[in-house]
Amino acid sequence: MKQDARAAAAFFLAPPIAVAVEILRELCIVVFQNGLSESLVLAGQFWAVLKIATIFAWSFAILFGVPLYILLRWLRIFSPWVTIGFAAAIGAWFNIFPEFLPKNETTNFWITGCQIIANGTRTLCGYWELASDVLSTATLGAVAGLIFWPIYAGGWKRPVI
Repeated sequence: MKQDARAAAAFFLAPPIAVAVEILRELCIVVFQNGLSESLVLAGQFWAVLKIATIFAWSFAILFGVPLYILLRWLRIFSPWVTIGFAAAIGAWFNIFPEFLPKNETTNFWITGCQIIANGTRTLCGYWELASDVLSTATLGAVAGLIFWPIYAGGWKRPVI
């Protein structure tokens, strides 16, 4: 029962901490690229972005993380590396999933001078952007798994069940 309480605490704490780490990382990039004055405006939006991103992170933790936790516990697979790997996969799924949804044939979409979608089909630049986004959200998922495990297991050891 103690381990289930640790798991609940880990599912509650890991997503917002991982999201905060990612937002702070992005904020540091903006500071180094644009200077401090523009970054102060973004820092004011930090809490609003954190709240929205945390809701998304918790929803993914509940929809995918909890069933995966139950399955891995049932299979008696306890490893920080398995946890981090599956958390990264859940994070990556956030950007991969929309690729399977139906697309509008007349859609055209551009990001910073790069045509991402032409006539409803992803371009080479679009696949590069998708790979970048998948890597970013997979990293965010891995960070969440990295935070989840020590809370769940009480450190980097194998949990006592």
